[in-house]
Amino acid sequence: MTRTALKHQVASGLRTLRERAGISREDAASVIRASVPTIGHIETARSLPSGLQLEKLLAHYGCPERIPAFLDLRERARAGHDWWSVHPADAIPAYRTLFLGGETVAERIEVWDPQHVPELASTPDYAAALLRATDTPPEDLDQRLALLADRQRAVLDDNAPAVTLVIGEVALRWPVGEPAVVRAQVDHLVALTRRPTVEVRILPVEAPRHPGPFTLLTFPGLGLGDEPTAVYEETMVSGYHYDSPVDVARYRAAFAGLVAESIGPDGLPVMLRRLGF
Repeated sequence: MTRTALKHQVASGLRTLRERAGISREDAASVIRASVPTIGHIETARSLPSGLQLEKLLAHYGCPERIPAFLDLRERARAGHDWWSVHPADAIPAYRTLFLGGETVAERIEVWDPQHVPELASTPDYAAALLRATDTPPEDLDQRLALLADRQRAVLDDNAPAVTLVIGEVALRWPVGEPAVVRAQVDHLVALTRRPTVEVRILPVEAPRHPGPFTLLTFPGLGLGDEPTAVYEETMVSGYHYDSPVDVARYRAAFAGLVAESIGPDGLPVMLRRLGF
């Protein structure tokens, strides 16, 4: 498990225990004599608490018996390495590392993209064509594709979470590179559906729901009887994380609507034939 993934384990566990105890972030901050944003950073895996902070927080949450397990997680996180650490430091924007780490440890990944095949499911040729279309410098292309290959391997092969991809029909209609590139991409999507952990769905253009792209990451509950979830959205210049229960509930409802209105595995062959594949 990567360093960032282990940080996610610490973060989600602490947040769950705090909320279960009915303790506010303000109260938690006062216990360790820190600011409220510090608690926020700890609970969103942006930073690790010190050992002493961890002990004080868990004692205040009424679960001192969990201190040894959390201290072990913290030490493993401090000593761990992320899969992208073998690549140049500037190869991944800083705002993306939190998402990539969470993606690596998630037990369920749900992705909606109305315009493109999601990166986790893209072929090298499809990804290269998109990168060229966004004016990626030629000298950066190989590095970006190597990163993508390592990411797909780390998530789909090593972690093997339950993955649901809802893709807009437009993504399969738009030309991306040569026609053979899109056809090979569709063949790859079909191959992915043969994996027991992957579900591919297509949202028809006539469906009424068309929110912007987003990803839902659901993390292991650490035996706490919960399923902590985070939402990630990305623009051309930054990434945004949402993890409050209210925000997550809205995105989860939106994704449920997309799933309900999309074509699933049973109807996928017919739809692909209708699209000419």
